[in-house]
This record gives sequence, C-alpha cells and structure tokens, in this order.
Amino acid sequence: MGQAVFPGMKTFNPGMNELASITPVGNYGVQVAWKDGHDTGIYTWEMLRTIFETKGLSQQTLEEIERQMG
Repeated sequence: MGQAVFPGMKTFNPGMNELASITPVGNYGVQVAWKDGHDTGIYTWEMLRTIFETKGLSQQTLEEIERQMG
C-alpha cells in the first residue's frame, strides 16, 4: 500500500485504509471502495479467508464487514 517515493519509503494518503463500501462480485468475492477514492481489485473469498485465519481477526471484524455489505 502507499505510493513509493524512494526505494523502501512510501507515503500514505488519508483514507487509504478506511472502507467506503464493499460490493459482492458474483460468488467469487468482493470489490472494495476506499475512502481515498481508489476501488481497483477484487478480493476473493479464498484470499479473505486466508487473511482472517492467518491474522486471527475477530468475530467483530466479520460482523462489521457483513454490516457494510448490507
């Protein structure tokens, strides 16, 4: 994440890590829009499951995602 300024150094834009919306993409995954305006990429269910299991994210986090999906 972030924009490379110098090798090994990145800048971060306000909102780039804050969710604006989550839109389902068929049975494949979701597309996420971020509060800084970028919305490229699709996050597959498999990839999201791996992240949640690896990072040990909480049920509260899962519930927040479900709430945002409506």
